[in-house]
Amino acid sequence: MTETAPYSYDEVLYPSQAYKNTRPDKLAAIARLFGMTAPDFRKSNVLEIGCASGGNLIPMAAAYPDSRFLGIDMSAKQIEEGQKGVSELGLSNIELRCISVTDVDETLGTFDYIIAHGIYSWVPEDVRKKVLEVCSTNLSENGLAYVSFNTLPGWNMIKTIRDMMVYHTERLSDPASKIRQARQILNFAIENTVGEDSAYKRVLKTEAEVLKNAADNYLYHDHLEHHNDPCYFHEFMANAAHVGLMYLGDTSLAAMFLGNHPKRVREILGQIKDIVRREQYLDFLTNRRFRSTILCHGGVQLSRTISRDRLEGLYYTSRLVPKEALDTIDLSAGKPTKFVNSSNNSTVIVKSPVSAALLCVLAENYPHPLSVDEVVEKASERLNNGSEKTVRRSFMNGAGNMILKGVFDIASESGFHTREVSARPKAWPCAQYMARIKSNIPNALHGNVGFGGHLKALIKNLDGNRTLDELFEEFLKDFVTGNLRYLQDEKAVTDETELRPILKEHFRNRLQFLADNAFLVD
Repeated sequence: MTETAPYSYDEVLYPSQAYKNTRPDKLAAIARLFGMTAPDFRKSNVLEIGCASGGNLIPMAAAYPDSRFLGIDMSAKQIEEGQKGVSELGLSNIELRCISVTDVDETLGTFDYIIAHGIYSWVPEDVRKKVLEVCSTNLSENGLAYVSFNTLPGWNMIKTIRDMMVYHTERLSDPASKIRQARQILNFAIENTVGEDSAYKRVLKTEAEVLKNAADNYLYHDHLEHHNDPCYFHEFMANAAHVGLMYLGDTSLAAMFLGNHPKRVREILGQIKDIVRREQYLDFLTNRRFRSTILCHGGVQLSRTISRDRLEGLYYTSRLVPKEALDTIDLSAGKPTKFVNSSNNSTVIVKSPVSAALLCVLAENYPHPLSVDEVVEKASERLNNGSEKTVRRSFMNGAGNMILKGVFDIASESGFHTREVSARPKAWPCAQYMARIKSNIPNALHGNVGFGGHLKALIKNLDGNRTLDELFEEFLKDFVTGNLRYLQDEKAVTDETELRPILKEHFRNRLQFLADNAFLVD
């Protein structure tokens, strides 16, 4: 968005992928939770500012053919790549344009959902103002705008590391050299900083651990980009309020909930009625460094007291999984059931058989969202036809709290995928296309799943016309010809006679994996 921005993003392409929290279906669910009826995400106009090559927007357009999507970005190279995907998938409801957000005005029309992920902190101040102006001027009456940004105080110490990297690499022009030297100066600082257990050294080590597994493009654009200006949440919201926007919530609902903090924090901050001011104090206490904020027009009536009728219309998932195998859990024994949060490895002990049954149902169906009726019915069956009335009451009494604690995730629909492997399985065409050009593949729920060569080879043939036997023979051929390898005891199996029975089971497992992870459609 400056003279240098297109150049840097063309030289080192930023990963363009699906971000689940940006999908209108998720934003509408959060709006519903707080008493706002957002536009129908199935028939809406959506704008993404900084769409790159459409990795986030194209799957949305493929999922919602009755909606209209527009993506804008300053990188001509990325837009060209995205347009190829749009053309190949035959999508007529999406357009990608190489323009700046500064060129957007009322003539572009209004949008029900506006997405600005990974833009706000990385552009000059005048462009940041323009991003928020577009989120106001071009937003429909009950529309929602999603804006993510780096925040203080979490970025205070990280900014020091960034400044060190920028200073060290400022005379280099080659991106690869910049990235390599940035990593080296961080390691040099860790090895030579005075005070073995100093607070500064701990910060350096923590960030080095983060960057060790981060891709080069992340380091380049997050730490070495010309602009990276984190701000306090209250500063961001003051700028948003200036153009008539109001805070609806955060896609990380658990971060908003005072109940997730110690008693003293709840008592003191609970007295603050201004939600922006209250959340700013929470940012101070948690040293927060990133936000995904949802905005709406000022004056929209919200209610942060979560009512039962809003919970009834949502769909639920949970990343809690039992420590025991699901088919071995005996809920009639009255023993506490241990669950592990797969995202952070924290442990939860559930004493109530009804609550344990509800969590088991969500665990065995993850990542597929279930309605309240589905959860209740399946949990009742697990309890040997326990009273659905009792199960429903238990679920509804705890659902709001579980959402705000981050145990339940919510959506506005169950999805259009199938969970069954049919006689002639068909993969979602958008996922088939993405599997040809990248390794992180969006599924029908807008989540990313890493694909290796075996999955890539399998999904390309799932056109809905071939039988399971025909698909298996195609799969086997890739191994016989050497395009793929199957390792057993660290050695490649190459004999077709030996491969055939081994691959039969592997083939079935991989197909089921695709079904379990929302890649198959009717």
